[in-house]
Amino acid sequence: MKQLLSIITCVLLLQWSAITSAHQVRVVGEHLIPFQGVVNGNVEGLAIDLTRALIEQTRVDASFEIYPWARAYSDAQRFPNILLLSISRTPERENKFKWIGQVVKSKVTYWRLKERSDITGPLSPAKLSNLTIGVQRDAVYHEYLQKHLPNTKNLALTTTNAQAIKMLFAGRIDIMMSNEVTFKQRAVELGLDPNKLEKVNTETNLYSTLYLAFSKQTPDELVTLFQNTYKVLNEEQVIDEIRQHWLP
Repeated sequence: MKQLLSIITCVLLLQWSAITSAHQVRVVGEHLIPFQGVVNGNVEGLAIDLTRALIEQTRVDASFEIYPWARAYSDAQRFPNILLLSISRTPERENKFKWIGQVVKSKVTYWRLKERSDITGPLSPAKLSNLTIGVQRDAVYHEYLQKHLPNTKNLALTTTNAQAIKMLFAGRIDIMMSNEVTFKQRAVELGLDPNKLEKVNTETNLYSTLYLAFSKQTPDELVTLFQNTYKVLNEEQVIDEIRQHWLP
């Protein structure tokens, strides 16, 4: 760790004082354990620890806020100095944000209740269009379905991922789309039995690569400081250690 501190100090010391005194960073994201969320009154998660490591080295003053995705996504497109947690990087979003570094890459799939044996794969876009799909509004899955389905009349849009999960268990939707890392864990948090869930095969393998990203209005000097610090943390394997802690 001492070696890491000395490297970062040599590279970034001249930038620190001016940048840290000029900028206050708001770190925002939705509740999405194990990436970020509020647990027993504390903000924690893989992306939280990664961001805290960046903040510790850059010495930028920052606050953490967890609230619904639609608001976090909107704020990150409207205000400067917003660091958005765990956002999927897609071609449609590429020019809307200033990207810092990868949090994790995870597989995306569709889920149904095991009792819904009538829903079988592989699911083609045509088949999906005939199912009621629960999806969080403005999430990357929402964007994907809007782009690839023949029609989206059966999309059941929710404010939070938790709402969609509850709808699935209640039988109000047929399937929902989520990544393998968070879906079952979120069900457990909600007091629901993840053993009642089952993946449904699709015609394509989908992956979601989650990133840390600054709002586009954020000054380049602050963005560059975080990007350079991320590179050093990555080279020193600090980021891998954080991932292994949360995703053993």
